[in-house]
Amino acid sequence: MNYIPAASSETGSYLCTWDRQGYVASKYKFSGGANVRDALTPEYLFGDEENYHWLPREYRSGLFFLLDDGWDTPPHTENNGQSSPFGAVDPHPAKFGALGGTPTERLTALNKLAREWGYAGLGLWISPQMYMETSRTGAEEAREYWIERAIRCQRAGVRYWKVDWGMHDHEADYRRMLTEVAREYAPDLAVEHTYVQMPLTDLIRREDRLRESREVLAFSDYFRTYDVMWPFADSTTLARIHELLSDPLPFEMGAKGMLSADEQQFIAAGLGCAVGIMNPAVETRALLRWHRLAPPFGVSESNYVFSEEMLTDCYDYPKNPVSWVRAGGREIRETAPAVMARGCALPAVHPVGHEKPYILASRNPHTGAYAIASIRRTVAPNPMTIVPADVTWNLEDRNAFVGVFGYFESLTLVYPDELPSDCRVFAQNLMDDDAQDITGQVQAAGNRLTIPACTLMRIGACNYAYPNMNGRKMTDPMLLKLV
Repeated sequence: MNYIPAASSETGSYLCTWDRQGYVASKYKFSGGANVRDALTPEYLFGDEENYHWLPREYRSGLFFLLDDGWDTPPHTENNGQSSPFGAVDPHPAKFGALGGTPTERLTALNKLAREWGYAGLGLWISPQMYMETSRTGAEEAREYWIERAIRCQRAGVRYWKVDWGMHDHEADYRRMLTEVAREYAPDLAVEHTYVQMPLTDLIRREDRLRESREVLAFSDYFRTYDVMWPFADSTTLARIHELLSDPLPFEMGAKGMLSADEQQFIAAGLGCAVGIMNPAVETRALLRWHRLAPPFGVSESNYVFSEEMLTDCYDYPKNPVSWVRAGGREIRETAPAVMARGCALPAVHPVGHEKPYILASRNPHTGAYAIASIRRTVAPNPMTIVPADVTWNLEDRNAFVGVFGYFESLTLVYPDELPSDCRVFAQNLMDDDAQDITGQVQAAGNRLTIPACTLMRIGACNYAYPNMNGRKMTDPMLLKLV
């Protein structure tokens, strides 16, 4: 018995080329600071499947194939502190000239290739500025420029804009104009906004981040929570999601208001978020299979509750860190709610030791599926540590799927009514195609069902069943179904 649908539907998530651009540049021995941008040509993108298309075709139909920074720049473009060569929204003729004589023809050909390779369509990294802009042009002055590019993308079938960094990165009015133009002239286009910020909260003013994030979220179809940094990737993402869920502004222009958790797969599963995929981790594949049962949903589609208790991760960075030298020799801290839930009750958490994990829970407003995730902690001197806890969670629907992500010492599900004496419990690793009857390995009493760690680990350990896949050696996702 297989509970997971065979095909992925479109979710607004995407496979992004950015990290693989570095891989391709190294593989083909590019040189110079612009090598990652020169890794975007038809030959490298679509000549060898191993370069960019590591994700099997089974998963691609629900994803956009997103060309990141460099697709519309001239060859050998470097930053050099300037952003003027960005924002053309034209597959540069020196790289993509073989695909057509006009920008629209080249974009149409790229979209066609993306679909032939199994994706839902083409997505594009967009710099919020005009090409070769050397002084700031106001949003209204730039509107006609962007109308032309929106029409171009609509005609070519482009479905997603990832509006990232550029000259007008932190100007909400400019970003709002981009969304307005897309709505009127490219109605099939989803617009993701994000803005460049330091990856560690202790390095920025939280008030500035919150103000900018809330303002931009109000007109975003998707809002990405990047950048984040080891070992705070999870806790920083949770802090940012909490800020956005707990006090969102009214949405404008029919914005979908989806949150993208970037590559934090268990957070995306637990809180109903989309993802921007770059790395070939086993958790990514498991999450995409879960999305077939519980697709991402918008901020306004579900209520949000959180615990009064907050947890703080902390880590002492070495004096000479490899990157982000401003963190060198400092104790960095990140704080987020201990328990966060969307559309369901807050789980109760009973720690086994001195620390608690972050616990996330949600009920999908479209399918009714439940998800619960236990997230690792960073408590100096131990980064990214599994923290055991017994978790109890009240559910309203005995027939709904329950996705379980991360390590639980035990998980107790409490239903409104007493469980039938002949109730059977099935569990399925999200990377498997067969569910197992685990009725004899759980404890049922009245309206309570308890699954111990030994059962959760046996079913959910992806890395034992798929030892050649990249991924963390940890308890990975599974789903439960009562019949």
